[in-house]
Amino acid sequence: TARSNRLVEKIYPVSDCIDCFVDPQTLLPSRLVKKTSEGRYLCDDTLTFDRDAGTASWEDRQRVTNCQYSVAQDTRDFYSLMYMMRMQNLRRGEQRSFTIASDDKVHDIRVWMGEEQTIELPDGSKVTANRLKVEQAKKGLFVRKVPGTVWVSRGNPRVILKMQLRVPVGSVWVVLVDRRV
Repeated sequence: TARSNRLVEKIYPVSDCIDCFVDPQTLLPSRLVKKTSEGRYLCDDTLTFDRDAGTASWEDRQRVTNCQYSVAQDTRDFYSLMYMMRMQNLRRGEQRSFTIASDDKVHDIRVWMGEEQTIELPDGSKVTANRLKVEQAKKGLFVRKVPGTVWVSRGNPRVILKMQLRVPVGSVWVVLVDRRV
C-alpha cells in the first residue's frame, strides 16, 4: 500500500493497493490485483497466471476490457520479481534479464547490481543496502511504474527500503516507513 504524504497529496494524490500472490516454492506469481488512484489516473485490474496453460489473463475493470496472452514459464509481474530479487546473491556489476507481464503484454527488463549504500529511514535508523538498477530492454518502451532504482537491505530479513520511479509529473521516491518482523 502506498499513499502520498499531506504535502504531495495537494498536488498529486496517490492511494495504491497492490496485492501480489506468489507460490512459496517457486516464488512465481499466480495473481496480481491492483487498485490505484494517482492524480486522475485510476486502475482496478487483475493479472492472473495459468502456469499449466502458459498464459496470463488481464482484466481491467476501470476500462472494461480484458485479454489473454502467452507467457514463458518463468514470467513474473514486477512485484513478484522484486520479491524474488531480494533473495538473490548478486555481485556488484552483475546483470540479469527477466520477462515481466504488465497489464496486457510482456516486457523484457534488465536488473543490475550496483554499489552498496547506507540508507537512512524516516525513523532515523541507518541500513546497509544493495542498489539495484532496473531498465527496460527496449529503449522507448513505457511500462507504467517500473522503478529505475530499488534499494534492498543486505541483512536478514532482506526488504525493499526505497524505490525511485517516474510518474507523469516527475520523479517519486517510495521509502519504507515502518518495518516489523
